[in-house]
Amino acid sequence: MTKATPAQRVAELREVIEAANLAYHTHDDPIITDAEYDALKRELVALEVANPELQSPDSPTRKVGAAPAEGFEKIRHEMRMMSLSNAFEADDVTDFQAAIRSYLVLGSEATVAMTAEPRSMAYRLPCATRMAIWSLPPPAVMARLVRMSLKMPG
Repeated sequence: MTKATPAQRVAELREVIEAANLAYHTHDDPIITDAEYDALKRELVALEVANPELQSPDSPTRKVGAAPAEGFEKIRHEMRMMSLSNAFEADDVTDFQAAIRSYLVLGSEATVAMTAEPRSMAYRLPCATRMAIWSLPPPAVMARLVRMSLKMPG
């Protein structure tokens, strides 16, 4: 069996990810698990970084999802939604905390409170403020709460 070239693998990954996006976002009928999706997306990102000539403005790494299923109305959030993205380690949460502090122009010692709620296939951390500073559990505790909610080992 011949190993795929980077260009062939990138094309394959884009096709699978786009099909998964369409199934999940437009048809509300996922065809792969979140873990499988995340692994495919990480592989695609790595290939595009290692092979810049394969980068494309229409790559799934440059956009989010697909058109939403019918029946959803557009809403405008009072504040920008910030994404935790793919957090697998406590350091990921620490980096997210730093990004929030930077966005809110807070010092590195400021505390920020967040909540995590399970959704059907993802987590959102809606954080809004009216001139408030929040407190946040340490990253290891936050990661443990997410793992417990997902019933993940560790």
